[in-house]
This record gives sequence, C-alpha cells and structure tokens, in this order.
Amino acid sequence: MVAVPSREEQGSVVESAGSEEWEGLSDSEPTSGVVEVIEHSSEHGLPAPGTRLPDIKCFMGAKIPRDGKADKAKGGAGGNDEDEESETLNLKHDLDLQRLLKESHLLDRANRSGNPGDQRHRAVDLRLQALGSQDSIFRQTKMPIAHRKGIQAKAAARESQRRKEAQENGIVLERASRSSKSLSGKRERGVDVPAVGRFQSGTLKLSQRDIASIQGPPPRGQRKRGVSLRFY
Repeated sequence: MVAVPSREEQGSVVESAGSEEWEGLSDSEPTSGVVEVIEHSSEHGLPAPGTRLPDIKCFMGAKIPRDGKADKAKGGAGGNDEDEESETLNLKHDLDLQRLLKESHLLDRANRSGNPGDQRHRAVDLRLQALGSQDSIFRQTKMPIAHRKGIQAKAAARESQRRKEAQENGIVLERASRSSKSLSGKRERGVDVPAVGRFQSGTLKLSQRDIASIQGPPPRGQRKRGVSLRFY
C-alpha cells in the first residue's frame, strides 16, 4: 500500500520549496551615504523666452520665410555700419545740393529786395511743386482777363530774354514747356452742355446762326434774287 501524506506535511513541503526558490530582499548589505547625481546637459541650451517670438510670427505669417543665416552673411559681406552711415550722409548732401541749385536764383532776388519773407514763401512754393503740386501758391484764381494777359505776356517776354542771353553766353538751358491751353482759344464746354444753342429753363433756344449752321446753305434752285430768307 502507498502512504498518502497529510495536509500538514504537504504544506511544509510547499513552504520549503518556496523558500529555496525565492530568497526575498535582504538588508544585510551595508548602505553608503553618498548620493549619485546624473546631469543631462548639452552645448546648446534652451532658447530664451523672447527669442521664439520671431519664429512664431514667421510661422504664422503668410509670407515665405527667409533664411536668417543667409541674410546675416549677406549683410556682413555687403558692408558694415560705417558704410551705411556714409551712404546716408552722401544722400543727404545730394538732396541739399539739388535744392540749392533749384533755389539759387532766389539768392539774387534776396540781395535786391530786403524782404526775407517773400523769398521764404517762394522757396516753399518751389518745394511744393517739387513734391507734386500742380499750381503755384502765388497764382491768383480770380482776376480780370486783361491783367492775366498782361502778366502772362510779361512772363513770356522775360523768359525769351533769359533764353536769348543764355544762348549768347553759351549756356544750355532746359527745354521750353509748351502750354496747351490759351486764353484766346475756344472755351471748353461741359459734358451736359448742348453743342448748339443755349439750354435755359428747360428750353433749348436756337439763334438764326445756329439754325443756318444746322440747315446749311439752300439749294441753287430755291435761291431767288431780291428775296432774303429769314428765320424766326
């Protein structure tokens, strides 16, 4: 017969087998008081808080981003701050020289007339015209036609005399500007103004001259001697 072990014997066998396989944690090893510190660092540190703002704007913008390194290299190769300052200074001197040449004729007038305010106004007028002003500030919009014609005739005579003296002295002047408008020419009509007659109080009034210009000369067969055609 085979002897069957009891439950107590089976439990003792299982405990002995488990103790042989798993030893568990033991505090028999001595512990040292030194703490090991591990540092994770690299050469390129984190960017400053304000340096990422241009990158964010470039990313969110609609324009194509440019290479910052290429721009820096191009700027360094093109020139430095001293070159930019010298270019700015030269440009300022060029503008001053151009203004002096344009306003040089006012110096002669200033010597003859002792009114500095008049010369200052004329210099301002020249600068406004250089900026794109159409008319001069000295031009009067309303004046009698005889006065205006006299002023224009005097200005034309003075200009012709100046050009004649320059030609005799061998000085090259600018080309003469021809004005398209003339006072003796036909007056320009508006878009809504009729080409024939006058429109007044909702009525188109035609004179005999207007009717004759519309109808034209009568045929030869209808012409009679001693009879004049009248239009009413």
